[in-house]
Amino acid sequence: MIKGLVGAIEDPDCMERTFDASAEDFDAGEATKVLKKCKLLILRKAFDIEWLEKYKEKIADYHLGLHSGRYNQFGTTTNGEKEHLHTLSEGRWEVILPRKIAHRKIVANKKVMQILTNDHILGKDITLHSFGTALSEPGANAQYWHKDDAYLYSGDTIGEFGLGGNDLPAYAVTMMLPMLDLKLEHGPTEFCMGTSFLDGIIELGDDLPVLNKSLTNEGSAFRDYAMYDGQEACSPNFWRIARLNFGDLLLFDYQIRHRGGPNLSDDTRVVMYLTYSRSWFKDRNFLDEKVDEDEEFLFEGEEYDDSDDAINLDAMQDMVKPARYALPVQVKCPDNEEECWDTTKEVDRLEDIRSFMGQYEEYSEENWDPSPVRFFVTNKDVADRDVRIFKNGVAIGSCEVGQSVLVNAAPRDEMDLRSSTGIIYKTWQVVPGQAQIVVENPNFTQ
Repeated sequence: MIKGLVGAIEDPDCMERTFDASAEDFDAGEATKVLKKCKLLILRKAFDIEWLEKYKEKIADYHLGLHSGRYNQFGTTTNGEKEHLHTLSEGRWEVILPRKIAHRKIVANKKVMQILTNDHILGKDITLHSFGTALSEPGANAQYWHKDDAYLYSGDTIGEFGLGGNDLPAYAVTMMLPMLDLKLEHGPTEFCMGTSFLDGIIELGDDLPVLNKSLTNEGSAFRDYAMYDGQEACSPNFWRIARLNFGDLLLFDYQIRHRGGPNLSDDTRVVMYLTYSRSWFKDRNFLDEKVDEDEEFLFEGEEYDDSDDAINLDAMQDMVKPARYALPVQVKCPDNEEECWDTTKEVDRLEDIRSFMGQYEEYSEENWDPSPVRFFVTNKDVADRDVRIFKNGVAIGSCEVGQSVLVNAAPRDEMDLRSSTGIIYKTWQVVPGQAQIVVENPNFTQ
């Protein structure tokens, strides 16, 4: 397990490699091996851009309709949840999508299915588990590091059964595709690589049952990782930020730690996600109720072309029906639509949405927690003499390449990171429970 953790960050397949899905020599078998080994896989040019632009119009229409009230923010999901929109933090939303938007070219991409139905990933008995978007508005802070669900066999499985980490195959994999070209300032999803290897270990103490003690000695990569354990942070040596373009997709295992980065751009960042799983798996965060069998899919009635980039329609019906879909309450408008929704909120682009569904309650004036906070500032790979840390315009420290500094601050403090020559790399306002901040070389792409 420790070897796996350390091996992941030393392996270029895990830290750098991507595949061009449009290439004639694209090798789905090789891509499958990388996903199995690294728990993360990036496919470039997985979708035709012209078609995806048209599909994005449907995604945009739904989000813009929710924003203005043209579509109802109230409703349920096919899994029995009492709402189909979830506030994650200030400026961050999870939007469960309705079943009619589940186009077969998205949910059943041939190359993705080749990979996911492999017996080493999810196998032939695969099902679509959840279908939605993650929305991050300008100024949204970074998320906490998290896994999408607790380890399947939670607890000390190493001590009790001698099993853990990647001893068992995947049981859920999430696919992400951005609705715009993601630049560093958009806050792409960040991954703490190798972390799934440690599932089944309760504490990363000195008494870990390892045969080769050199793996856990002071100065080892494991010690570097363990220093951040329990601190809501990830060592810069384990960090991978995947910058996806429109048309790319990313697959990652449910058990790898990740988070949404801070959105320092002027665009609202919308990323579509689809979670696939083995048919028996149910995320413990959601209830389970029967899907409405009568609702139609967007793609039903379309003729199937074997040259198309989606699997056969008949082959996917059972796969997609059990998924978690939104069931918004239908808006019934009078003749004058302005009495039904706020037409002033209708904007032209998905990226231009602001205050999507109002203010996050936890950050409203009456609920604001003024308690001091502590958080890491991490310099991943900016090879400056140092990165200087400023709080409210005053320098309070510096951070060298590969180093993390623990910062004490208060909510609403104005922070920025600058080069030795005064170039500002990043600026933000501290919020309650401030998450780790990382500065990365903007010229490096993966």
